[in-house]
Amino acid sequence: MAFLDSISTFGEIVTTKSTKVGRPKRDPVKSFIAMAEKQMLAIDSDARNTKGVFAGLWFKKEAGGSYIVTLKVGMSPLEKDGKPLKLRCADKNKAIEFIYAASQAAEAGELTEMITALDDAATAAKAKKRQEKADAAAKRLEAVQQAALAQVTVSPAVAAIRARSAASN
Repeated sequence: MAFLDSISTFGEIVTTKSTKVGRPKRDPVKSFIAMAEKQMLAIDSDARNTKGVFAGLWFKKEAGGSYIVTLKVGMSPLEKDGKPLKLRCADKNKAIEFIYAASQAAEAGELTEMITALDDAATAAKAKKRQEKADAAAKRLEAVQQAALAQVTVSPAVAAIRARSAASN
């Protein structure tokens, strides 16, 4: 017990409790409905994107005045029979009606399974990408630490630990 009795000689004991604070998971169906409303407003206001093209995340206006509308969850299109749900609407009103009908179907629960599946897939892909970035950063950090350790003079205690570790390998 000598170690535990002398622990304060190494530094100050911290007694605060760590807490993980996260935000509640958003409802993908509500997010879909909110995005549908934004897209309908964008079509109605004749909004143009940064390239000067009359287009939004879900739609693009064609030269003849028709609209190509693709319903999406994030960047992934909803699908029907394994193909992206993409529809050419004759005019602005039909495009808005199509998106409105989709938002009503989502609110009624008809699209919940599809929206949730696409959202879960996107969340998993983002988590995988974050983990890959974290792993790559950890590898870079380890390489930097190894290089730094090779150049640093070490205390006798660390030298003894390294010698024991090298001998056991």
